[in-house]
Amino acid sequence: MELIIVVLIMGIMAAVAVPSYVDSVCRYRVQASARRLATDLEVARQNAQTESIVQTVIFQPGNHSYSLQGLTSLKGDAYDVQLAKTQYPASIVSVDFGGDVQFDYNIFGRPTVGGTVVLECGGYQKTVRVNAVTGRTTVE
Repeated sequence: MELIIVVLIMGIMAAVAVPSYVDSVCRYRVQASARRLATDLEVARQNAQTESIVQTVIFQPGNHSYSLQGLTSLKGDAYDVQLAKTQYPASIVSVDFGGDVQFDYNIFGRPTVGGTVVLECGGYQKTVRVNAVTGRTTVE
């Protein structure tokens, strides 16, 4: 009888804890994805400056992916990131760079246009914003 009561109490505690755990995992995933994107955009900006080239960033919202044209990953292949297939999956909800899904950093690291990318996981959203003047990214 005592064992049944202990098991019942443990079951109730688990039922209360699981939804909170799932929420925290989703919050972590969308935050990590937003930070990854912001870091990659900073890499593209710095590459444009240091190499004195135009660096293009292309988003594919339908595939929940983006690419940094002309850059290679550590594996030596194209720098393509599929957010839904990373260790912290998230979805691209919207991309708006002056009505387009791509933009360029000029040779000074300034974007042709500022814009936003909205990421989502489990109802939690984060916005990555590219400043039109400086090219700096922020996560909101």
